[in-house]
Parts: sequence; C-alpha cells; structure tokens
Amino acid sequence: MAAGALFIAALGFTLLFVQDPLVHDSLHNFRHAAGVACH
Repeated sequence: MAAGALFIAALGFTLLFVQDPLVHDSLHNFRHAAGVACH
C-alpha cells in the first residue's frame, strides 16, 4: 500500500514539473479517484 501511495505521489510530483496537458488530462480522474487534490 505504501508503495502505491509513493507511486501516486511521485506521479503527481512529476506532473508539477512536466506540466504535460495530455498526461495531466489522462490522469486527472485517476488522481481524484485516488483521493489526490488536483487544483
């Protein structure tokens, strides 16, 4: 479970730096489903 949380955190952290609209859009709903605040 911790590994999954770290993976999600790394994913969101990467998005902050990459700022790729396509990647962000494809993972937006996934992050919300995971309980991660997007904006």
